[in-house]
Amino acid sequence: MKIVRRFPYSSYSFALSSSSISEAWIDFASSLRRLENVIIVKKLDDDALRLFQKLVTGRKLSSLMMLAEVCGSMEVIKTLLCQDQFKNLPIWNNFEDWNGAAVGELLQFWSENSEELRGKSLILGNNCKGGVEQLEQFVLRRASPTATEDLGKVLKVCSTEECNFINRVFHHDNITYVKSPYVYKYEDAREGNARSLYVSFKCPTQEERRNMPRFPAGYDGYDDLSVMRYTTCLQIFFC
Repeated sequence: MKIVRRFPYSSYSFALSSSSISEAWIDFASSLRRLENVIIVKKLDDDALRLFQKLVTGRKLSSLMMLAEVCGSMEVIKTLLCQDQFKNLPIWNNFEDWNGAAVGELLQFWSENSEELRGKSLILGNNCKGGVEQLEQFVLRRASPTATEDLGKVLKVCSTEECNFINRVFHHDNITYVKSPYVYKYEDAREGNARSLYVSFKCPTQEERRNMPRFPAGYDGYDDLSVMRYTTCLQIFFC
């Protein structure tokens, strides 16, 4: 509290490393002028989820980061994604196989609520092969029958203008890369409503990591969807 009183206009982030949280902490976090980010390291129990929902209702969080195995309550995540102040959802997976179907469920939620999710981004990090596979399955399943086995027919390389648009709209959330990849666009016109999402991912070599400058994703990158499953960082932009 002394730190908050000393720096009342600072942005604050918290990491929850326990499955339980107290109502006093929720009240404290809710009282902050600028609550930037909460990181959930362990799966919250039912009481903690109920209390955390109170924080979500306060509409202060702009980012929620969590490990893949703790994505327990999708309703909390979906509520956040529909709030105007919320911007990005990073989901990280360390060394285990990807646990759960959160990515596929969130993509399905986007397809049903694309207007509410416009301007938000989903970030997959570290060992995210399982999450990337859910993305591939989603776009291929919703594609035309002639493209069901060819990811390149569904995820199409963006133009320079589209890349500039992404960098302009998502400039606060856009991850920089050692080598700028292409940005891929997926267009979904099912149910008569046109909507799109953009995908970029990191896949540099060790040599590139050491010697190359960092750039946002753009048109002048490399085009190789076959390595997407082996990336350590993938970003999905909802437009």
